Amino acid sequence: MGGEIRLYSAISELEHGPAFHTPGTGRILILSLREDGFISLKTKDPELESNVATREKIWHGGNLHVNIKARRATLAIYSTMSENQDMNILGHAEPIEGFSHSDCVEFSGDSTDWVPEFKSGRRLDELVGRTLVFEVKFTDGEIFSLSGDYTDIFNVEGAVYRRYGVLRL
Repeated sequence: MGGEIRLYSAISELEHGPAFHTPGTGRILILSLREDGFISLKTKDPELESNVATREKIWHGGNLHVNIKARRATLAIYSTMSENQDMNILGHAEPIEGFSHSDCVEFSGDSTDWVPEFKSGRRLDELVGRTLVFEVKFTDGEIFSLSGDYTDIFNVEGAVYRRYGVLRL
């Protein structure tokens, strides 16, 4: 309901057996979680910027959707199309032109479906078929999930895809 997942549960102050025979020891609870909100990565210090980067993904098109709550957040997209890609991708890669943190329209608030936009006017559909890494920088918040039309890959699959254009999963 309204972007929340609701769980209805019965609990007791006592163990199972005695709970059924002792009036007044049970409760009915309604628990709510945000959509895709089972787990999150949270900033350790609300005054410091945190960043989260994904593993490589083969991008198939459409938009990236981010479930996030933050005072400030931006997204950058890195290409990993080099055949000689190091495992420490972000240590050796630059954001794709027009898709850097400074190009991203800054987000602030709480959304289960933030779709990042770029001041350059560039769109993710331009990157179909490429291997990408997404990096979110955020302050004073939590990131719950990223979703979109992509295939997660690891080092070997990424190297084969970059070299031969074949996805072996």
